[in-house]
Amino acid sequence: MFEAGLCVRCMRTLTHAVFALWFGGVTFYALFVIPAGRRVLGSHTAQGFVTREVSIAMQWVGAIAIALLWVDWQRTVRGRRQGKRALLALLALTLLQAVQFVLHPWLDALLDAGAKHVVDASGFYLRHRVYLLTTAALFIVAAWYLHSVLLAAIPRPAYDAGHEQR
Repeated sequence: MFEAGLCVRCMRTLTHAVFALWFGGVTFYALFVIPAGRRVLGSHTAQGFVTREVSIAMQWVGAIAIALLWVDWQRTVRGRRQGKRALLALLALTLLQAVQFVLHPWLDALLDAGAKHVVDASGFYLRHRVYLLTTAALFIVAAWYLHSVLLAAIPRPAYDAGHEQR
């Protein structure tokens, strides 16, 4: 009994650590690394080729985080208060992360990585906007999932026990 509970706690800790790496990593990169890289490297294009490499790693961390969140939802969140919200968020996260994997080669098609050159600037700009919007949606939905799971973990107050859940 103790070992099973310990295993669940260890798995949840791993899940939350990977989620924090992904969610925090994307946030930190967007807020600090991209502006600093642009200043140091001298252009958006030069920073973009760094971001191109980093985003691949972040997509894989995100995919692993989402897979772990599915396991966590199945074992600890499903059937609890806010479990349906968490499920909807997980479905959206899964879809958006899959879209990110599709969008990356779509963006790459307009780059000459060897020459560090954008082949079609206007086409790339449009595609990059789609990628950024998808990334923003991923961030918002990840925050929604986190909020849903945190609400699911909070016991309902005694005065609310007799009322129907909204």
